[in-house]
Amino acid sequence: MLVVDQNLAVEEFLAGGTDLTWAAIYAVQSVSPLFLDDNTQQFGADIYERMLKDTEVSSAFDTFALAVCADGVRISPAPGGDPKDEADKRNVYAQWVENAITAGEIDLSDVALELMDAAAFGSRVAEIVLQPGSGEFAGKLIPKSLKVKSAKHMEYVIGRDGALVGIRPTQPLGNDQAQALAESDETQVETWNNVIPKWKFIVHTFRPKENDVLGRSILRPAYTPWFIKTQLLPEFFRFLKLFAGGSVVGKLPKPVDDPAGAQPLEQVFGEDGQPVLKDDKPVFTPKAQKLLNQLIAWKNAYALVVPGGTEIDLMSPDSDGQAFAHAFEYFGRQIHEAILGTSQATKEAQHESRSSKAVGQDVLGLRVANARRRLGNAMKSLSRLLVSVNFGDSEVPYAPNFSLSKLEQQDRFVAMTAYSDGYAKGFIKLDQLPALYDELGLPPVDIEVLREEVEMNRVQAGEMGRLVNP
Repeated sequence: MLVVDQNLAVEEFLAGGTDLTWAAIYAVQSVSPLFLDDNTQQFGADIYERMLKDTEVSSAFDTFALAVCADGVRISPAPGGDPKDEADKRNVYAQWVENAITAGEIDLSDVALELMDAAAFGSRVAEIVLQPGSGEFAGKLIPKSLKVKSAKHMEYVIGRDGALVGIRPTQPLGNDQAQALAESDETQVETWNNVIPKWKFIVHTFRPKENDVLGRSILRPAYTPWFIKTQLLPEFFRFLKLFAGGSVVGKLPKPVDDPAGAQPLEQVFGEDGQPVLKDDKPVFTPKAQKLLNQLIAWKNAYALVVPGGTEIDLMSPDSDGQAFAHAFEYFGRQIHEAILGTSQATKEAQHESRSSKAVGQDVLGLRVANARRRLGNAMKSLSRLLVSVNFGDSEVPYAPNFSLSKLEQQDRFVAMTAYSDGYAKGFIKLDQLPALYDELGLPPVDIEVLREEVEMNRVQAGEMGRLVNP
């Protein structure tokens, strides 16, 4: 049962920005696990943030998140009602919630995209803040903001049964916030110190395991190829520095009086032409060292002067770095397959058939469909709260659903054919066509225009029948 305290509904509790000091203090009292998985435990809580700075990881993750949110967020009546009955509570509340969100100037698509960060970090939370409405919403509470908050600012409070009880901020509450909590009727507030009830939030958990609210990261399987790739980058940079412009080899002439080739020392002079002294004694350096210094300076400049008889050779590498290119390509594909289930959605294909591309699209579609379903279910917390706080807890079963799903491109033709056949045989009624048009991504249709066309076709069919059978 959803019991809502209006004083809590209009307050914002979780802070923005970063305050690691308070986060560290409250972490000692944390009642949820401190680490998402073995990676965050071994390499730090920011390991997946670092991974997302990689071009391959970022590209694959953005593709996944954008694919989930590409069709926007739709509000539809709770199942079980009569779509033709405008007085049906399910239809009434669906329209009311949609209008309330519009009046609050909330962009659900942006909120959904932010909540998809849960795919990288296991879970994400958006705090629901309401405000008194005006006009047609006078006397009601409508959304003021939906702010997605960082895990640094909160901790999950888990009950003994493993279910989420609420969320505790990691920063001290203000006077108004503390008073709102003290005056609330929430039983868990008395049990847990400064716990905000879970109905105050949209909690999006990505692929939870064993009812764990922390979820799992889609980046975990991509860690190994990402790590090896990062180890190769310094070696590749070193290869470019050494061989991109060619290497330089200097050969000193052999002294005439020293056939063995031993190089004598040479006195060092400063830029002013005066001998360099150390402890009032001249400084000498091997000629080979002096030539090396000159070659290094030449690599960073444009001209070089050497003594007569000195040979300067330019060396080019036997390899053009194809080994590095193949390695980066391989690990890039591994990263994309770990995140998307296929590399064919984003990487250039070589020697692949049309059927293999379709399979890759289907695999990605499965992941996207599952993520859309879970995110839509999580966002329903908003409609449940709006219906409860404005119309009573008994009306919550009629709260509308949130959906991010539309048919995939490769499935639209099949669905269109099936719907057409169902309509021709009478299984699909005229009033259902607008919803099917929307599902297929077709331009909106006016139901009254459809009625007129159906009636015109019926009349024409009757007249044709009389002509054929007078």
